[in-house]
Amino acid sequence: MSIAPIVHSTTVKAPPARAFELFTKHMGKWWGVGRTMGQSPHRDMVVEPFNGGKWFEIDANGKEIRWGTVTAWEPSVRLLLNWQINSKFTYDPDFSTDVEITFTAAQDGGTVIRLEHRN
Repeated sequence: MSIAPIVHSTTVKAPPARAFELFTKHMGKWWGVGRTMGQSPHRDMVVEPFNGGKWFEIDANGKEIRWGTVTAWEPSVRLLLNWQINSKFTYDPDFSTDVEITFTAAQDGGTVIRLEHRN
């Protein structure tokens, strides 16, 4: 069975470097409350800024819950995350899909952010 990728794009009023920074360093602020795996609401979402870094949430009690791995860290241009959440909505190091986010300069000085979740 083949599942089509999920693709979504949006344009923001910030240059690519700023959009990338807000997306990666402040994920916990814009990520929807109650849309995480922790037993309590998330306090933060962390994307470690290097290839091989961890992607995880920190719940209100300070517990880290792993989501996946950073497989490409290209500031201002691209972020590729290895999503390792299985169908039971738990971290599974043997499960893997890709979440690729690209940041492309728009003519108006903003940025087109494109997210594709595939495989």
